[in-house]
Amino acid sequence: MRTLSLRSLLCLGILSCLPSWPPAASEAAAAENVALELVLAIDVSSSVNKSEYALQMSGFAEAFRHPAVVTVIESLGSQGIVVTLVQWSGADTYVQAIDWTRINGKASAEAFAAQVETAPRLIEGGATAIGDAMLFARALLELNDFVGTRRTVDVSGDGVANQGKQPAVARAVLNAEDITVNGLAILNEEPRLGAYYRAGVVGGPNAFLITATDFEDFARAIRIKLVTEIDGPLISENADEIELASGDELTGEEPAGISREPLSAARHLSPESSNHETIK
Repeated sequence: MRTLSLRSLLCLGILSCLPSWPPAASEAAAAENVALELVLAIDVSSSVNKSEYALQMSGFAEAFRHPAVVTVIESLGSQGIVVTLVQWSGADTYVQAIDWTRINGKASAEAFAAQVETAPRLIEGGATAIGDAMLFARALLELNDFVGTRRTVDVSGDGVANQGKQPAVARAVLNAEDITVNGLAILNEEPRLGAYYRAGVVGGPNAFLITATDFEDFARAIRIKLVTEIDGPLISENADEIELASGDELTGEEPAGISREPLSAARHLSPESSNHETIK
């Protein structure tokens, strides 16, 4: 487990102190190639109680053990994917709870699942700073020892941002470097959270949103989400036509659905976020 301060990594700016992407040839030669670099960024703000935190972690563990997830990972060959797990809440309140881990088959997926289900909660509450969490995830992607064909930040949460950097501005920073931001909106406290995530969080190459009705629904939602983002672009823009290896269907509806982030629309944050700090 590595604790990293957003300020120490991001130099209080828009990450200008970090190297640009793609890396120089000498740096890329020293790095390990993978199909996907994936940051799992989970909400541990004050709206998430102990049982809800446990449901999130058990949901991730269950997902990485699921045959559908293992199958798509194995389909990527020996390179597989690398995954790290971040807990986040308010501005500059983050921790890399599980370090970068390569997963390329059933055994490594099981080992990662075991890490997840025993990972303690390292942040006890706080505000909700989605934009800062996204920038922290970007820093972890830049500083790791891997070069992924795709780079994705998987943001899950149950509320709108009420502190820190504007999520839409953070999204623009990540999208400019071809980093995809996918979302999992948990709707138990804010039924319209899916629309908020679409407007201000989700974006980038083949970005999409999954919704869960509540924390009890998290395991189903994250399993579908992992299969979709590990497997690559959806084969159809009509989610009703897509079935997973497990037999689960992506409904395309809310709640508990999947939707594509509208690339040509909904680029403005909702009024709730108008007082957030702007990235300078």
